[in-house]
Amino acid sequence: MKNKKEFWLLVALLAIQLIIYAIGESFGYRAHFLASSFDDKLPLIKWFVYFYVIWFPMWILVPYMISFYSKEKYLKYLTTILICIFTTLIIFIIYPTVMAEPTITGNDFTSKLLVLLFELGSPTKCIPSLHVVYAVMFALPLIKEEKIPKYIKVIIYFLVIGIILSTVLIKKHLIYDAISAIILCLVAWWLVNKFKLHKYLEKILYKWYTYFKVMLWEKEIY
Repeated sequence: MKNKKEFWLLVALLAIQLIIYAIGESFGYRAHFLASSFDDKLPLIKWFVYFYVIWFPMWILVPYMISFYSKEKYLKYLTTILICIFTTLIIFIIYPTVMAEPTITGNDFTSKLLVLLFELGSPTKCIPSLHVVYAVMFALPLIKEEKIPKYIKVIIYFLVIGIILSTVLIKKHLIYDAISAIILCLVAWWLVNKFKLHKYLEKILYKWYTYFKVMLWEKEIY
C-alpha cells in the first residue's frame, strides 16, 4: 500500500477522536440542554441521512486522496483537525451539551437507518459538531489545489454541503452546532496557514517516525 504513513496517521487521528468522545461523554451528566426556535421550525427530512452516513467513508478517503496530491495540504489538514478536536474537547468539558431527539416513525429502510443512527450515538457533545468540522475540512484543502481534478472537487463540495445540512435536517445537531463548527474550522485553518503550524507537526512526526524506524531496525538485527 502506498502512503502507509498517511494511512496510519488517520488511524491515530481516529483513536484520538474516540478518546475525546469518551471523555466528552463522561461529562454528559451535567450537560446543558440546547434548543432553538429556528430548528423547531425545520422539518425532519429523513433522506438526508444518506448524506450524513456518507461522511464515514469520506473520513478516510478524502484526506487519503489529499495526501496523494499534496503532502503539504495533508499536513495542514491534520494540523487543523487536531486544533479543532482538542478545542472541542475543552468545550465538551467546560460546557457539555445535550439536545432532544426527534420521534422517528415508519418501517422503511431510511427510517430504520435513522433510528439506528440515533441508537448508536447519544444526543450529547453537540456544540460544535465534529461531523461538520470534518466536512468543512474535506473542502478547505481542495481550494486552489490545481492538481486535483475539478470534477472531483465539485463532487466533494456537493457532498460537503449535503453533510452540513444533514446534521440539522435529521435533527442530530442544532444550527448553533453547525455554525460554531464552521467558524472553528475557518479560524483554525487560517492560523495554520498564517503561522505555518503544520511545519511544527511535520517536525514532530519526522522525529517519531525516525525513532520507531530505528527501533524496528534494531529489533530486526537482534
